[in-house]
Amino acid sequence: MYSIPDFAMSSSENLDRLKQLMEQVAGKNIPLLQRCSEAKILAVQDFDSAIDKYLKIASEILTRSDEVDSRVDRELSEVKTALSSDVLNQSFIHALKGLKSSYYESVLKPAVSQYLRDVSKSASSIENIYERAVEFDKLLEVVEFFHKVNQS
Repeated sequence: MYSIPDFAMSSSENLDRLKQLMEQVAGKNIPLLQRCSEAKILAVQDFDSAIDKYLKIASEILTRSDEVDSRVDRELSEVKTALSSDVLNQSFIHALKGLKSSYYESVLKPAVSQYLRDVSKSASSIENIYERAVEFDKLLEVVEFFHKVNQS
């Protein structure tokens, strides 16, 4: 007969914990979301200025080092190398997609899983990890938007 693991929680408890985490992270990401939105709006009006703004945002995000980044050092290095040319080409987008994917798989998913298993963990224990995932996602979203604008 199968037994339910001690860490198992009802799905409503898991949803409540995830909701709490999302609410905490959402407030902290408002400045980044605003800056990314401004860059996208600027891309329609002044593409070169939008690129400059994006490069500044990307540089700030990618030069911060957190202990969780060690699991994606290779991917992070590829993105930094691609960004150093100041050209937001397909090579950069490919590297950023690789970083985002690797970060989600090797850092975020295990952290969320651990958070849900260990009811004693507070949401603040994985906030930084989740914030980094949002940052990588926003970087990718903005550069992909730039490519769409540039192609039209």
